Amino acid sequence: MKKILLFVAAAMLAMTASAVTFNVTVPEGTAVCYVAGTASWGHVKIEKVSDTQFTLTTDELDGKEYKYCAGDDWAYEELTADGGNQPNRSY
Repeated sequence: MKKILLFVAAAMLAMTASAVTFNVTVPEGTAVCYVAGTASWGHVKIEKVSDTQFTLTTDELDGKEYKYCAGDDWAYEELTADGGNQPNRSY
């Protein structure tokens, strides 16, 4: 019985873990881009795929809210078009 419960628990965990893909378009000239979340995963560097596109696919992040940053510190967090504070994004 314990083996069955352990198997069911492991299967449920596997079903809840899924990859998340972050795609972001940035102003031309942006050298680096990071995604940072409200959970404990900090700033994760995103791969540059063109002058204005960055992407990251991962299944290692927890939490549901995030922001993009142009550096590996909250001092570089994204702003709105008018220069205001960008609210957290969610997935």
